[in-house]
Amino acid sequence: MEYIAKNGRITTKEYVKLNSASLRTARRDLTELTKKKIIQFTGAAKTGYYALCDGTVNGTVNKDNIY
Repeated sequence: MEYIAKNGRITTKEYVKLNSASLRTARRDLTELTKKKIIQFTGAAKTGYYALCDGTVNGTVNKDNIY
């Protein structure tokens, strides 16, 4: 969340690198955050990115909603 708040967006590849996660885990994590309406996906499947939803204030979210 902090990375997205600071940089405005994150790609799946960036998530993999930052979290030392597999591609499958990154997609699963990002999909879960999207379903909880914490982040939203923008763009094409291959070149898109994730950004915080409009209702998120300065990158802060209720941590109970993340996990």
